Parts: sequence; structure tokens; C-alpha cells
Amino acid sequence: MILTEIDFIGRLRTGRLMEIDASNVELKRSWDQDNGKKISAFANRPTKDPQWLAIGVCDDGTLAGHDENWVKKTEETISQHINRYQKHPTSCAEKVLD
Repeated sequence: MILTEIDFIGRLRTGRLMEIDASNVELKRSWDQDNGKKISAFANRPTKDPQWLAIGVCDDGTLAGHDENWVKKTEETISQHINRYQKHPTSCAEKVLD
């Protein structure tokens, strides 16, 4: 389980972030509307532990290589899709890794 942003980003930068190793992590290489339902179900789990979602990351933990324009455009789309299915208010924040 990943509990802090520092641990999450550290694992992501070193290629050690994989869904199989952390039950509170979801990785998506890209985004489509069907992911809104999947991610909302993930976020609606009754838990106090943080839930992490990384878009632009392949299942093997490698970065997909999308540019910053893709990130900004996709962030808005993701927020709209998630809010359609989310029981509780949520927000999206982008973080571009160098």
C-alpha cells in the first residue's frame, strides 16, 4: 500500500510503481470514457487510505511519454468523466514528471 505522495512519485520515477504491488494504485496509459466508471468505482471504495491514479503510465510502471499539452487536455476530460459517476466530490490535479 502506498500512503504518501512522496512514496508514490518516488516509485513512479524509479519504475517501481505497479498495480500488482499496491492495492490502492490504478495505472492508465491513456484515457477513454469507460475509464470514468472504473476509476469512480475505485474511488468509491469505503476506505480512509489514499487512492492513487496515474494517467500516462503503462501497466509495467513506465511513463507513456505524453507531452504537457496532452496532460492538460486529458486532465479536464478525466475530471468530467469521473464526476459523472462519483458519489462524493473529487478533484483532479496534474503533475508532470520530468
